[in-house]
Amino acid sequence: GRQDLGLVLPTLQNNLVGTVHLLLTTAEIGCKRMVVVGSSEEPTDGVPTSPYAAAKAAASMYARMFYKVYKLPVVVARPFMTYGPRQEPTKLVPYTILALLHGENPRLSSGRRVCDFIYVLDVVRGLLKASIQPGLEGQTLDLGTGIRTSVREIVELLVELCGGTGQPIFGALPDRLDERPRIADIDSTQRLLAWEPIWSLRDGLIKTIEWYRVRAGGSNGGS
Repeated sequence: GRQDLGLVLPTLQNNLVGTVHLLLTTAEIGCKRMVVVGSSEEPTDGVPTSPYAAAKAAASMYARMFYKVYKLPVVVARPFMTYGPRQEPTKLVPYTILALLHGENPRLSSGRRVCDFIYVLDVVRGLLKASIQPGLEGQTLDLGTGIRTSVREIVELLVELCGGTGQPIFGALPDRLDERPRIADIDSTQRLLAWEPIWSLRDGLIKTIEWYRVRAGGSNGGS
């Protein structure tokens, strides 16, 4: 997540306070299962590296507390670096795709950051199954592929798949401080949820590019 000081209060309200209100309401009216969407940016050890990470980590802790103290049947599902159609255009994958489709040169960080990229339909499948799979109450599940991919690798794959004349400018933006590789533990998710991703990175990016290409007016990056 971005590290801007101005994001502290908005992320606190939207991601922590909002989640606590939902937990309170659900505990009062009752439900069969509540799935709280966490984040891969929640630190498994150490200190959060952004306001967003801190808020999501606190929200997940509240969810687990509600399960333990108030017996709320809650599950925390943590999607990793999700991409796909309809994503906010400032995010890495749509930003790069749209720039390349318009023949522009996307300005990026060094590209060294390592992530676990997962296609949105796999995340949806995981969330839906987390809502009905028996015996998951109190569990935290990673929704990812378990595959390490650098930003440079995914951008270079996007260049190949988009075609055109645009070329990424690595190093144009500073790297974020203390960014650690975050890779999903899908072994426990497979065991508890009987779920695994089915979309390869290449196939997911092809579908994503197709969606943005249609909305960019059929542009082929000037080729």
